[in-house]
Amino acid sequence: EEMRLWKAADFAVPTFDYTEVLDPASDANLNCIESVLYHGGAMIEGCEEPGEVALRRLADDAFGGLQKDPTRDIANWRIVRKEGATSVSYDYLKRLNQHTDSSIPPHGVPALCLLMHYEEGTGTNTFTDGFAVARQLEAEDPEGYRLLATYGYDAERDFVASRVDSPQEYNRGLIVSTLPKLLQLDDTGALQRIQYNEVFR
Repeated sequence: EEMRLWKAADFAVPTFDYTEVLDPASDANLNCIESVLYHGGAMIEGCEEPGEVALRRLADDAFGGLQKDPTRDIANWRIVRKEGATSVSYDYLKRLNQHTDSSIPPHGVPALCLLMHYEEGTGTNTFTDGFAVARQLEAEDPEGYRLLATYGYDAERDFVASRVDSPQEYNRGLIVSTLPKLLQLDDTGALQRIQYNEVFR
């Protein structure tokens, strides 16, 4: 099956019991994974002791664990506040390193990394229906759509430099370079993926 698109107004997010999805052989586990893959998310209820330990157990037992980063010895990454640190996003004289919320192929469920980071804090994410934008672009500017589906852009990611805010030690460096198309079509010409911003996302 393929990813299913939906609107918030007419979609009920699938809900599962925490204990049931922890069993990898259960129907609840399979249905939860399918919900994440097809709908983009699921709600988990019934966790008696919410917190980092329960969240890690959910990631390990229900979703197969977090994918290990090749530059360190443990699976997840940690971000901490540093005194005097400034965001390079606002300093054009410094290199803007890529964000750290995506996985290295084969892709897992990168959002779990964000959940680990925000488990005791807050965060805001903005979602855009890229497929709807692409359909509108194709209708209003076919040539622009064709260009984005034909030509790629240089993307490079330094996996060590992009984690300067993490207190963890890294055991080696890794730089990945690709030349992806922003709009990626299948053999029939149908849009199947939108890749932007960095090497994998």
